[in-house]
Amino acid sequence: MKLLGQIVVLTFVVLGFSGCSNDSSAQNIPPEAQFVPIQAGTITSTNVGRSKLAKVLINQDDFADEFTAYFGAAAPVLDFNNGKVLLVDMGSRPTGGYSIALVSVDVGTIAVVANVDLVRPGPNCAVTQAFTHPFQFAYIPTRKEVLLYERLTTTNCP
Repeated sequence: MKLLGQIVVLTFVVLGFSGCSNDSSAQNIPPEAQFVPIQAGTITSTNVGRSKLAKVLINQDDFADEFTAYFGAAAPVLDFNNGKVLLVDMGSRPTGGYSIALVSVDVGTIAVVANVDLVRPGPNCAVTQAFTHPFQFAYIPTRKEVLLYERLTTTNCP
């Protein structure tokens, strides 16, 4: 299970930052596809008190309110003249082993599609026996409409 968790984390890191590369091939990628992960993780408290949601935040005040609700700290200042923040939240889950992540952004002429992976543990997975709350904040440098595509997968454990 530990190795699988490291592979999953590594996969999210590679996929999450693939749009942020500075190599020459990244110059062919539209700016809207180069999202920036702000903060992701799993909290074990239910302070946020929400069920599953996806929310596009279009100004600093709304972003600061949401960020503070999750972290109890001041939000970083972002450029909302040229982008938006996507908050994806899996809601309260009964155990560990769940995760959510923005993995890519597909650019269309009038909208972008944010591709989000939701992962749940399989029946044989050893998981933390505590309520968890997976979420992610990501900055998408676009003024276009943000649409969401979700893919749910189950982790197979021996």
